[in-house]
Amino acid sequence: MFLLFTIGLELTVERVFQMRKYVFGFGGLQLLITSTALMFAMDKYFYFDTPLTIVLAGALSLSSTAVVLQVLAESRRQATQVGRISLATLLMQDLAVVPLLAVLPLISQPHSNMVNALGLACLKALAVVIGITIIGRMFLRPLFNMVSSTQNDDIYVPTTFLLVLSASAATERLGLSDAMGAFLAGLLIAETEYRNKVEHSIMPFKSLLLGLFFM
Repeated sequence: MFLLFTIGLELTVERVFQMRKYVFGFGGLQLLITSTALMFAMDKYFYFDTPLTIVLAGALSLSSTAVVLQVLAESRRQATQVGRISLATLLMQDLAVVPLLAVLPLISQPHSNMVNALGLACLKALAVVIGITIIGRMFLRPLFNMVSSTQNDDIYVPTTFLLVLSASAATERLGLSDAMGAFLAGLLIAETEYRNKVEHSIMPFKSLLLGLFFM
């Protein structure tokens, strides 16, 4: 969650919109090709049932954001074309969690309409993202204005953690991944003039939490 928040903090909504071709085009293509190849291999060599094949192929087509970004950072390729495309693909994979979770309760029901369920899940995800974006743009700047008026930089840390955890809890309750909520919180804070102060105040926690994740 915290890793996705720091990624969002380095981007803006406009920049993500500019990356939409990579996110939905390249990222969607990666998911489609990888999952199709895995489904074909499982069906041909392992003779799994169709529901199990769908679940395993969908799960194995996803990557670990923390691991991939750590590899890119160590090789100093984050700002390269490969780094940007990798980030876009990882964002698409986080979005793909929504329809994949919607499929799970349906694959054991032979008469369920999977297409309608997937469509509703995607519409719900889109509504949640739009809702959080609108609410964040309305209330984030006044909130940080109030924090700034205290003239105490230590308050930025608990305020930031509260926002990240709140957005993550909201998206998780509404059927999205908690990491997506953290990412949206980072995107919205990046659009305010307090981005640098927030980034500076939370930076000591980045390596600590990333180390805990890998342990």
